[in-house]
Amino acid sequence: MKKYSLLLIIVFIGCTTTKQTTKLSEKELFEKLSNGFIIQKLPNWTFHGFHGVLNYTPTDLMNVGYERIYNGITAYKRQLKNETLQSIVDEFISERKSYYEISKLKKVKEQTKYGESIVVIYTSVINNIEYKAIRQFYIYNNTLYGVSFSAKSKFFDFFVNDAIHMMETFTITK
Repeated sequence: MKKYSLLLIIVFIGCTTTKQTTKLSEKELFEKLSNGFIIQKLPNWTFHGFHGVLNYTPTDLMNVGYERIYNGITAYKRQLKNETLQSIVDEFISERKSYYEISKLKKVKEQTKYGESIVVIYTSVINNIEYKAIRQFYIYNNTLYGVSFSAKSKFFDFFVNDAIHMMETFTITK
């Protein structure tokens, strides 16, 4: 009994933390995740942060299971490490193909106000669920920017026009 009590004490002490964590307000989280770029959100879409990137999901899907995670627009940026736009896109596709099946893959180069971008459009199957995605990659001032819309195929056509409209408003601010 003595060993059991000692073990419980060790477990409880190990589970406590002295580090104070502060939860960011929605405004602070938005500012942190959109530092350096903006996307004009449509009224029927909702902001949320997920996996450290900016996310917008159709409001209709926000409270339907975990649909906010699987259906929406994401945007992020990161510093480059001697990479080219083409090598980033090739690595992205290769990485995705190593995790799941990709079909209907198209790559399109587009000229934008930030120079050349590459748009990748594809369909994938993850855990027997089909998804469609549009991902646009930009390099501007030695920074990679990515903006994408992905959704389960059953929702994609309902929201793709809004998503493309929002993606077209992507603006680098720094």
